[in-house]
Amino acid sequence: MTIVSAVFSSASGGSSGAAMSVLCLMSTFFQALAQVIREAMFRDYSQYAEKHGYKNKKLNVFAVGSSNNTFGIIWVFPVSILIELSRTSDNVLDVMGEGFQTLLHAQGAMPAFVVFMVINVCFNITVFLLVCYGSSLLTFVCFKLSVPISAFMSLISWPLIGADTITWFEWVCLVVILAGVIIFRHGNGIRDKLEAENERLDETHNKTIPKAIICFWPIFRHRKPAREDDDPNKGVAINTAWCSPSFLSHKGSKIASETESQMTDVESEGKTFEAQLDDPVRES
Repeated sequence: MTIVSAVFSSASGGSSGAAMSVLCLMSTFFQALAQVIREAMFRDYSQYAEKHGYKNKKLNVFAVGSSNNTFGIIWVFPVSILIELSRTSDNVLDVMGEGFQTLLHAQGAMPAFVVFMVINVCFNITVFLLVCYGSSLLTFVCFKLSVPISAFMSLISWPLIGADTITWFEWVCLVVILAGVIIFRHGNGIRDKLEAENERLDETHNKTIPKAIICFWPIFRHRKPAREDDDPNKGVAINTAWCSPSFLSHKGSKIASETESQMTDVESEGKTFEAQLDDPVRES
């Protein structure tokens, strides 16, 4: 995708037309696919480690990051050569040589490059940690924060590039994306609790409380039994705004208290009936 973008940019003189917009959307697909593959890798290792009884159930993030950077170094030179071949007719090796000369001898170039490398390595490690302990979807959503945060950071006067102003639209984008990340994470938390509640109901064989049908928050559902005595998990699925762990536990305690109250009434009625039977016997 980098090579194709370089070709489009060279052909259009660097303009941002419809073709470049479509290309950016296509590159987002590959970025999302990369996060899904990473999550699958972490999950597969966890299952493998659990199966073979390994002490460390999580794949080492630093080992994954090191292998990722190693293969990145292997790939960067041929990809860079192909990009330069698509952009210019000059000798690619001469162009790369001039770039290294600038890096080594230009004022402030090497410190800036070292700072970039440190931040880039920390960024990659953070991404792997987020995929390992979160999810690929959460990582992809968090990636959307990069553009508005970059605009916000541009307010600072940086060396070499200086400072810049941002528009009100970029502030709105930052607020909307932050709200989306927070809501997404909150929905994941509720989903985890509902899954744990469903597992608990399966372990206890409790048929009085309907299990949640988990789709995505806040559209969680539970089943409504066709008749009062039927299993609620075999009824018709209905939407409900109260399908949450707290509601299920409250409903469970309410049902338990009603059942206990009914048992108490039955026991008291039984004792009254026994007393009525004893009275004629005593009179006789």
